Amino acid sequence: MRIKKLSLIILVSSIIFSLATPSAFAGFSYPSPAEAIEQIMSSLGVNQTELKNNIQVMNVSRQKKTPPQVSLSFTPASPVPGSEITAAASPSYFMNDTTKLYFTWYLKHNNAGGGDGHGNDDLNDDGRINIEDYKIAAMRLIASGNFEWNREDVDNYAAHTDSDGYRSAFGGDDQRNKREHCFIHNVKTGDESELPTCKHLFPNAPEEETGDDHFNLDEEKFWHTNPNSSDTTNTGTFDEAAVVGLGKNTFSWTYISGDQVGVAVEGVSIEPTSYADASYKTMWAMPKNTCEVDTTERIPTDDSTQTQTTSIDPDTQEKTITTTTITNHYSTGDYVVKTGYAPGIAVLTSKTIVVHTQKYHYNSFTGAYDDVAYDDTTTTPEWVNSANEPFSGDEINLFYDDNTRYPNPSEAAPTDQTLTVSSDFDLNDCLESNLIDPAEGNSDKNMTIDLSYLPTTPMNGVSSDNSNELSIQSSILNIENAAFINYDWTISEPADSMSSEFLAMNSATKKSIASQTSGINLSSLKIKLAFDNQPNTFYIKVTLRAKEIIAGEVKKEGVKSIIIPIYNSANTIKIFPVAVSDASAISLVDTPASLERCKDGVEKIICPVVKNEIVGMKTDINPSTYNIIWSLNGTSLQQNASDPSIAYFPILQNQGTRYTVTLDALNKNSAEKITLTKTFAVTNPTVTISSADMSSCAPILLGHYVDPINKNPNPDTDNNSLWPDYSADSFAALQGKMVTLKPTFNYSSSNTFSWFLDGVAITSANAPEMGASLTSTGELSFIADKKIGESYSVEIGDLYTQPKTTKKALYDIWNVPATAFYEKPVGNSINIKVTNQLAGEMIASTRTPKQKVLASLFAEIPTYISFLLRIALTIILILATTNIIFSFFPKQSPR
Repeated sequence: MRIKKLSLIILVSSIIFSLATPSAFAGFSYPSPAEAIEQIMSSLGVNQTELKNNIQVMNVSRQKKTPPQVSLSFTPASPVPGSEITAAASPSYFMNDTTKLYFTWYLKHNNAGGGDGHGNDDLNDDGRINIEDYKIAAMRLIASGNFEWNREDVDNYAAHTDSDGYRSAFGGDDQRNKREHCFIHNVKTGDESELPTCKHLFPNAPEEETGDDHFNLDEEKFWHTNPNSSDTTNTGTFDEAAVVGLGKNTFSWTYISGDQVGVAVEGVSIEPTSYADASYKTMWAMPKNTCEVDTTERIPTDDSTQTQTTSIDPDTQEKTITTTTITNHYSTGDYVVKTGYAPGIAVLTSKTIVVHTQKYHYNSFTGAYDDVAYDDTTTTPEWVNSANEPFSGDEINLFYDDNTRYPNPSEAAPTDQTLTVSSDFDLNDCLESNLIDPAEGNSDKNMTIDLSYLPTTPMNGVSSDNSNELSIQSSILNIENAAFINYDWTISEPADSMSSEFLAMNSATKKSIASQTSGINLSSLKIKLAFDNQPNTFYIKVTLRAKEIIAGEVKKEGVKSIIIPIYNSANTIKIFPVAVSDASAISLVDTPASLERCKDGVEKIICPVVKNEIVGMKTDINPSTYNIIWSLNGTSLQQNASDPSIAYFPILQNQGTRYTVTLDALNKNSAEKITLTKTFAVTNPTVTISSADMSSCAPILLGHYVDPINKNPNPDTDNNSLWPDYSADSFAALQGKMVTLKPTFNYSSSNTFSWFLDGVAITSANAPEMGASLTSTGELSFIADKKIGESYSVEIGDLYTQPKTTKKALYDIWNVPATAFYEKPVGNSINIKVTNQLAGEMIASTRTPKQKVLASLFAEIPTYISFLLRIALTIILILATTNIIFSFFPKQSPR
């Protein structure tokens, strides 16, 4: 039994071990590591091309980071020579708060004067005018503020009583007790190079160091600070802290044309260093991010060392001189280097050793050495490297790549490849290329112009009542003083009804401009739209050219155009009285046509209305073709449900208020749009008397006046621009002719008014006796049968109040309380002089001859003034006559 078990164990073992022999695996094949990885990624669905792209991006991601930056803005944006300007620095991508950063400002002049002929001086007396002097010029102004350091009556620097020193820290005021590591960012490559030594950019007084916590009297005097105050500018900053620019993110100075300013901001980047400490990268930001790091000098050139030894054989006295020259050779290329180091573009590739041996025999007779008896040179190359061979030995003690120096390969391999610039690199060399001219920044040569217009839907109409006055308003930014802006407006009209080309205005259109088009203080332009022969919708182009002129020099200029759609319409809004039923139902009284209100003269432009009346409006736009919407001062208005072309609104405001009614009509079958407007002015109730027949009775012509828009260049020979000025209360009537007078109310009258002729009330009963008659429309007629030169006195009187039905409608519909209603007497009177001719009275285009002006004026003077004038002339005549009579009597001497 034991033998069987033993035999079984031997058999199984032999099978197992026989399978483990190499021959047992001869039939199997395994993938290479690369193939295995590829199979795994394929089975996981990984896109290898995309993965490679991501890895490539990751390999260069350190070069894509954003370094600390600073931008400058100026107030005012457009500086004026001789005025103060303030530059404000806005840093970003710093870990510090702004109050902990160091702002080193520098100011360079570019005008006549100064030690360099451009306004700059050697402020630190080092015999040069350079960036240090520009920094001193700026930081002096920041540190001294308004302190009067150079007063003649006071010796400000006789003693030093304050303690205003400040010790700076690399990277900002909040980076104390941390190791400093300073870096510079190469904008072109994205690399960040570590500076061999950290050095502030603060300006220094001669033989002094800024930021060393010692601010002595010499420094106080140099920086123009107050030696008896630790805070000269009263900003909560010690004087030396002000000189280093702690938190000084603004800088003000008196601008002179050509000035340039810059700032270097020192702080720590949001990126930490790779050192095993708590440090972050100390970096500087400059306005233009211009700081070139020259790497060409970092590639070493071949160098050689030479040693010489002399030996004398003690037996033969033979002298041997051996000169050994070792030359290091560098070249570029990709070389495999020690593990952990990046390949470089410039590496030590070979070393050549040249041994020159010379032997001299000693001449015992002469006691001197004879000529050389042996001269031999041996050249031995060593440590030649190739792309396939790594460095060997610790003798190769350095190698380079772009702007990089790595330590001895025998040292531990670095964890990152931190770039290091050479010791001769100076950040000050970058400052001047970061200067900014305030007059060139912020697009200062171009002002920003914006144009707008009202109404938003302007209507054109040569004969239409709804021709709008188009108002174009300008808004100009980026200017110093609006008072110095010169405006030049031009308006272009379509070339024809089918053209999109714009041409200059013709002379007829120019007359429609209601304001001056060029000059100062012309920020707006008004145009009375009166374009002939235009389609339903056309466009005009308005262009504004503006210039800011200061001291006779054009500082800025700009141009802006706007194309405005203009709509043509012959439609109108007509005003009629309304009728109100007992049930407060409102209807329009539009027949006869003579009931239409506000259809002539000034009233056609601004319709006068009175408080507590209901205004009825009607348009001739067909509501079956157009959708009509009425609005009052921008609010929807009640309109007739059965006829949208009719609308009503009440006058509820007091005298002086204006209402603007807008009608918008949109064609149901096209995109055609019509906008009509009507303006109403609330006034006191009034009535005027006018002649219904100008051929028999007309107002007296007082003279002519010049149209302020259509100016006449030669009014003596061309009277087309002269307008007649008629009297409102003095009329003339032809003897024996029928005079018909009509009243015009600025409210809806109920025909309850009364006429008075020569002080007698005219009624239907006594009218025939007075030779007068009253019509159904309220007109008064009578025959002017008085003698020539005699006059009629005509008066009219009414009591303004609203009918009960109107008051009820105002209460029911618009909630007007009964206390809001009032009554007011209304009246007017005229004087009619009987004459035998009306020549000249109604000829509006005829100019009154010069010799008749005074005669016409005196003829129409009221009678009471004429009476007073006669009394005055009589008194003068009596006094003059008395004086003449007494002149004939001899004078008597007093006794």
